[in-house]
Amino acid sequence: GATARQKIPAKWNSGPRLDQVAVYALPDPDLRRATVQVRFFVDHAGDVWAGTYSLGLVRLDRDTWSFRPHRGADPTAWDLGSDYVWPIAEDSRGRLWVGAYNGGLSVISEDRAAATHYPAAPGSLSDDRVLTVFVDSHDLVWVGTEGGGLIRFDPATGVFTTWTVEDGLPHDAVEGIEEDADGRLWISTRDGLARMEPATGELLVFRE
Repeated sequence: GATARQKIPAKWNSGPRLDQVAVYALPDPDLRRATVQVRFFVDHAGDVWAGTYSLGLVRLDRDTWSFRPHRGADPTAWDLGSDYVWPIAEDSRGRLWVGAYNGGLSVISEDRAAATHYPAAPGSLSDDRVLTVFVDSHDLVWVGTEGGGLIRFDPATGVFTTWTVEDGLPHDAVEGIEEDADGRLWISTRDGLARMEPATGELLVFRE
């Protein structure tokens, strides 16, 4: 049986118990051919999301207990930039921030009906190969890219700020971002770990 139990949303009560192994179907033949990434995400409402390596963002259907592609209210207008979706994060308003490899950054509305896409462009993302997305305690969105370094996006102002090796980052491929209890950011790259003071942008690098 499970070694630990955690409180789960009431809407999950009809699903499998925590001491059981459940298999969630991908009924569509195209979905079965997709590679589901390990970066699953559970939002504030208890809905389960996952990225796929060919079919974009999928969502767990509570009626059928199977994953289905999510395309919003108008599938013809839905655009995440790429169907290679990896990281998913949520801000305090309940919006989902989604990164896509070769697709940039997108934000999905609170009602999950619409998406706004931010591609790589001057004054925006420095690289559209997004590896990680993190929303900090101030609702600032941090994006780690394959070769464009670290990017901070302020949704309130629409301003993008970028840090690269020229600014003290140990490598321009950023694979992980976390915030500690003091509000400092810890940034993992392919050539070392960095700690950032967000108020100043100052970086301290740790290497072997």
